[in-house]
Amino acid sequence: MTKTLYTIDSLSMTKNTLSARFWLIILIVAGFAWFGFRLMYGSIVVPPIFDIFTFVLFAPVAEELFFRGVIQDAIFIKVQQKSFGITFDSLLGLSVANLLTSIFFSLLHIPFWGVPHSLLVFFPSLAFGFLYDKSGRLLYPIILHAIYNLNTFIV
Repeated sequence: MTKTLYTIDSLSMTKNTLSARFWLIILIVAGFAWFGFRLMYGSIVVPPIFDIFTFVLFAPVAEELFFRGVIQDAIFIKVQQKSFGITFDSLLGLSVANLLTSIFFSLLHIPFWGVPHSLLVFFPSLAFGFLYDKSGRLLYPIILHAIYNLNTFIV
């Protein structure tokens, strides 16, 4: 199943509705980032169970909403618009949007976790993006991302 590019008309959405959804996602992600920075630098102290809650529930939802729901979708649309009839929408079975989003996702992990961890999240990010490309739904990459993050507490 390939991802279908829906138009505003086919979803019965106005530009204002899409803009409101975009800004809501940005505000949610910014809130998580602000809280995360404060948590990382010790200005907020929370019980250890909160770490599990944050990394297994909050982070996957916020990151997938932003990286798949906003960034990957935007790149997907741009690639479709700028392809000039050339079909280069996939590379080794992965969409260009997924590949670029995964690179961006990995680069943003460097300041917090360092280069080795950044490389460790690149390949799972490709899997999250692949699921999103094939299903068109954010639920599947969110679940896989949550399972991946849960693994850090189990191992």
